[in-house]
Amino acid sequence: MPQDTFPPLHPVIQPEPTNMSESLLKAEQEGTSLLRQELLTARAALKQMDDLQAELAVERETGKQLVNFLEAAEQEARKVPILEQLLRQQDDIANTTATYPSGEYPIMQRPETP
Repeated sequence: MPQDTFPPLHPVIQPEPTNMSESLLKAEQEGTSLLRQELLTARAALKQMDDLQAELAVERETGKQLVNFLEAAEQEARKVPILEQLLRQQDDIANTTATYPSGEYPIMQRPETP
């Protein structure tokens, strides 16, 4: 019997056309590259947001400390009679500036010292 009549031991697999495989691989590589770039961009944006949040927290704390300092300084200033009188005059001026024409203000006298 000739050998040609026996079926092959392994099925013959036809190779895919290489152009199609290469083009699919190239498309996958391009997609992966785009995704990698988007990931890097997103990471950079997140880092910037983290940095900004940290700066904002510092600014908030600094603002709170400044407000507390100014409130304490104002309370201390009210303990000194001359300063209290000056602060009252300043408040009076601020309350009456709307009633005077532009550029015209009443003459203020110096507070008396005790």
